[in-house]
Amino acid sequence: MGINKSALRLMLLAKKEKADFSKMLTLGRLRYYADKDLSPYKHIIKSSDSHYTNDYSDELYTQFGAESIDCMDFSDYEKASILHDLNTPFPEELKSKFSVLIDSGTLEHVFSFTTGMKSCMEALKVGGHFLGITPANNMMGHGFYQLSPELYYRIFSKENGFRVKHLFLVPADEVDVDSAPWYSVPDPKEVRSRIMLCNNKPMYMLVIAEKIEDKEVFQNFPQQSDYETTWEVHKSVKNNVRSESTGVLKHLYRKHIPQKAKNVLRKIHSDISTGKAENADLGVVNSEHFVSFDIDKYLHAK
Repeated sequence: MGINKSALRLMLLAKKEKADFSKMLTLGRLRYYADKDLSPYKHIIKSSDSHYTNDYSDELYTQFGAESIDCMDFSDYEKASILHDLNTPFPEELKSKFSVLIDSGTLEHVFSFTTGMKSCMEALKVGGHFLGITPANNMMGHGFYQLSPELYYRIFSKENGFRVKHLFLVPADEVDVDSAPWYSVPDPKEVRSRIMLCNNKPMYMLVIAEKIEDKEVFQNFPQQSDYETTWEVHKSVKNNVRSESTGVLKHLYRKHIPQKAKNVLRKIHSDISTGKAENADLGVVNSEHFVSFDIDKYLHAK
């Protein structure tokens, strides 16, 4: 576990957008593998012209404005300040304590993922930020899980008191490269489509989520957005009750057109309207779902 170049840039992005790093918690004690000279980012962080040399990332955090730094681990092998098994809930005293929590490759190794995630969300203050870097594709065996944008958008939802500010995919073999390509990914619920990726490169997912309100996390378990839509449509047709967001013609189409005909029409619509494109990193994808994002240009813009 550690801070590589992409993780550093994710932190810089959060800081540029006014995330408060004063009270930090990291999952694991994170080693530092990124830029040694941080002076190019002194318009964002408290960076001198001296070269960064610390083996761990503690010195880095102070440059982001950290006043207190805790790291959590199951074992004390790297001298973590908090020893805790993420499969079990956090102690009560850690709730609403931190302004930033960084998961740079931990939660995918936790069997009880939802328990660990819920604890992390509860540990943040309102206005605090969760920064996550996790396997998304072609990394079977790295941890227990590979995760999807749909999962993180449903986790960090308004219903749980959060909002996703950014979600990116980055090729795993390029996370330590200055020119690593970043792809911004939208919420499947907003684009009303599954965001699918079938490629031949390992991919990391990077997320920044903000806590906007104190709410009970997972009071209602998240459901995949396209199934929610399917269930709502079925209920509407079954009860012959048109929702306010559905036009009369769409309601009549849903009610009277046979399912086989709908499937054919959907296929034709998908073939015509979906902007499929071939990408060296992603394979053949809907280009509207994976939008190139120039992270370094964004960070250096005044």
